Amino acid sequence: DITAFVDPIDGTREFATGKGECVTILLGYNDPKGKPVAGIVYRPLTEPATWAAGAKSEGCVMGNLDKAKEPNPNGLLITDGKVSKWLDELIKEGGFDKVGSLASGNRALMLIEGKAGGYIRDTGGFAKWDTSGPEAVIEAYGGTMSKLPYFLRDGSLVSYTHLKTDS
Repeated sequence: DITAFVDPIDGTREFATGKGECVTILLGYNDPKGKPVAGIVYRPLTEPATWAAGAKSEGCVMGNLDKAKEPNPNGLLITDGKVSKWLDELIKEGGFDKVGSLASGNRALMLIEGKAGGYIRDTGGFAKWDTSGPEAVIEAYGGTMSKLPYFLRDGSLVSYTHLKTDS
């Protein structure tokens, strides 16, 4: 009844351009309804390698993290330094600090490590393999990964789900 999603090189562009510290390997396990329930996010090309794993329903969190010397709960991760007009205005109005980031799994680890307090992706969607493992790990560590439109509309924290298909 468990579906696994594997991303063997999350951050392929970063891997190809010599930014290996941003590359992760992702593994997520989803229940029959498509909800991520356990995951592993592994950053293999740092010295030492860093990782986090978790399963909220089991009370399981573990890892070897590169914790921020000074936690930055006011930091907001931004993608490749590119910020939409909407997000830029939100950052200014909220008084957030922009924190550059690359690759989905790396962003999840950065949040858990205290390098920023949040990440808003206001463009496109995510692939199942990019969110399954990180969502389970973030939730196990006490956070949430939620869809922005629902939150903006009515404050609901609606999680991503990844249902099994025939293909």
